[in-house]
Formats: sequence, structure tokens, C-alpha cells
Amino acid sequence: MSDRDNIIRLVDPATLEAQAAGWIARLDRDQPSEADLAEFAAWKALSPQHRLAADRLAGLWSELDTLAGLAPSTLKPRPAASGANQWVAGLVAASLILAGLGIVSRLQLLPRTEVYDTAVGGQRTVNLEDGSSIQLNTNSKVEVRYTARARDLRLVRGEAYFEVAPNQKRPFSVYARQDVVRAVGTAFVVRLTGDRVEVTVTKGKVELASIAHPMASTSLGRVATLPRRTLTTVSAGQGATELAVLERATLLEHVDLAPPEVSRKLAWRQGMLVFNGESLPSVVADVSRYTDVRIEIVDPSLNTLKVGGYFKVGEVDPMLEALESGFGVHVERLDDKHVRLSAAL
Repeated sequence: MSDRDNIIRLVDPATLEAQAAGWIARLDRDQPSEADLAEFAAWKALSPQHRLAADRLAGLWSELDTLAGLAPSTLKPRPAASGANQWVAGLVAASLILAGLGIVSRLQLLPRTEVYDTAVGGQRTVNLEDGSSIQLNTNSKVEVRYTARARDLRLVRGEAYFEVAPNQKRPFSVYARQDVVRAVGTAFVVRLTGDRVEVTVTKGKVELASIAHPMASTSLGRVATLPRRTLTTVSAGQGATELAVLERATLLEHVDLAPPEVSRKLAWRQGMLVFNGESLPSVVADVSRYTDVRIEIVDPSLNTLKVGGYFKVGEVDPMLEALESGFGVHVERLDDKHVRLSAAL
């Protein structure tokens, strides 16, 4: 045996599938000849890939029993004796049903909902197939469902920064609670806090709309078909950034943001938390999003305390040390997961 006889020739999958389709068409007759069957057997024996392709077709046929009732009478499998004739009959019937119903092509094109999430303290960037991207903040979850005509997403919890690749023929919509953020080519942040939806637009323009229907238990594909009511548009440009706050399909606030406030709101994208005069309860609530440490304010006099500073996300101790040294706060560490704050004596 020569070295050439030991060479295993690889077959391109697309070519193999085309050849298999050709065999289906060739065997699509009432009585395939013995020569046809012999040649088909020889084709299967050309390589393991050829045999596996034939086995996949056989497996497909066995899984199509529930579809037989959907096929026209002329497409129902006809009886066969046994052996090779039985295989050919199944192969032909399977190909006819698939051709008549378009099962394969529809399954390949059927939209799927992909889910991306982060744990408490985690962050993640997801690059989507169209060139858009999502940056997920701590403890966040988003669903993505792309079709040929639309790009539909749902923010289930948390916060995310969306950077959208332009495509006017394929709108980009983010669903959150009962509200919808629709954009073409832009960048914006959506944050969920209880029933509130906060939208900050950093580039371009988005349309805000509402859906008078509870969406939490509705599939994303179904939600995208529900009628919507336009509320307002939010835009950014020439150094301006706008913020809109919605709650239960109602617009509560629509304001311009000053550059320092924009930087503060987006600091998490660089792994930082920035505070500039926020109340201590607000600071504690924001820091708590990134950790499983419970921070409890037990002294009501601290509720009006204003706090400023820069902290890394997820690092609680530096913030507690800053409160002790610079803001007159007594920190009581009950254990690794529970901290109490009160006014220093």
C-alpha cells in the first residue's frame, strides 16, 4: 500500500450537503433501480463523512413522525419491504416533507433569544452580530432576539450601556418594564431601579414609548408585537446629554445633564463609582449594588450627610475608611457581611 492510499480526503460540508440533496432528488421516484441503490451505497462508503451525512438523514426521518400528519397525502411515506429499499423510502419521504414544509430553512432562520447576565459585582461586554455592543453592569440581565427586520432586546434587571450600529431598516428596541427605548444608531444607558426606568442618551437620539401590558411574563418575541404609545424623544449632541425617567409607562422627568453629572453616571464603565455631594443613603444604595455586604444606617441623623469621593466598584473597605476619617461616621463591623453606620461620638 502506498502512502497515497493512506491519505484521508476531507470533504467540504457544503459540497457534501449538496451531494446529499442530489441523491434525494435522484432517488425521488417510485422504484429506484438496483444500480441507483448500489451507487448510493458506494457514495456512502466514500468516507466516514458521507456515512455520517446519511445517518443524520436517517435520524431526521425518525424525528419527523410527528410531522407526518401535516404533510399532504402525496407526501406521506409509502411502504417499503426492508433493507436498502426501506432506507430509500424513508429518505425520499423525509426529503419530500422537508421540501413541502420548508422545515430545514425555517429552523435555521428561526429567531432565538439569547440571554446574557452578570453576578453581583461583575461586569461584562457583549459584542452582537450586527456590530452593536452591550456593556452590562453589576447584577444585570438582558435578553437579545434578532430577526431579519428587527433587533429586540429586554433589560430584565440592572443596568446596561447600549452602543447601536446604524441600520434604519432594522430598528433597535430595548424593552424595560412597560417602556421601550427605540434607536437606530446611537449610544445610551438604561437602568432599572424598582419600577423606574432611567434612560441616559450619550450619542444620537432615541424614542421612548410605553406598552400598556405587563411584560415580565411575556416572551420577548410576543412583547415586540404589542402596540406602543410614544412618550418623548431623548437626544445628545454638541456636548449635551439628556436623561429621562419613566415609571409604569409614565414620563416623570426629562432633563439636560451637566458634563460632571454625565461623567459620574458613566464612571461604572471604567470600574469606578464617583460621588459629588450625594446623600449617604444614596451612596450606600449605589455601593451595595456591587457587593453582598449589608451596609445599614442605624442613625437617622446621617440621612442628610453629603458624601463625595472616588471608589473602585466592589471595594467596600476604602469607602468605609473614608467615611470614618473624613465624614464623622462610626463604622461597626458586626461580621464580614454586615456593617452598621452611626454618627461618631
